[in-house]
Amino acid sequence: SLRVHLPQTTALGVPHTDSDYFHQPGEINFWFPVNETVGGENSLFCESVSKKGDFHSFDVRYGAGVRFYGNKCRHYTVRNGSDRTRVSLDIR
Repeated sequence: SLRVHLPQTTALGVPHTDSDYFHQPGEINFWFPVNETVGGENSLFCESVSKKGDFHSFDVRYGAGVRFYGNKCRHYTVRNGSDRTRVSLDIR
């Protein structure tokens, strides 16, 4: 998926796991922002392991990506209060 999150917009969706939407258990998420830098309110938040609740933003520079187990680890976005549009590629 190609995702575009405009500045000063509310988040779409709620904290969820991909299994909530009946994705395959063996599915792994790869998240590649195509901006120079993303982090904090202009990023994706995820817990480190299933049901731990220790949510943190993925702070990533251009050219890097993140691999996570979105099937069981809850993830979400927050309101993009930054002045930058976030564009990302989400691959499963």
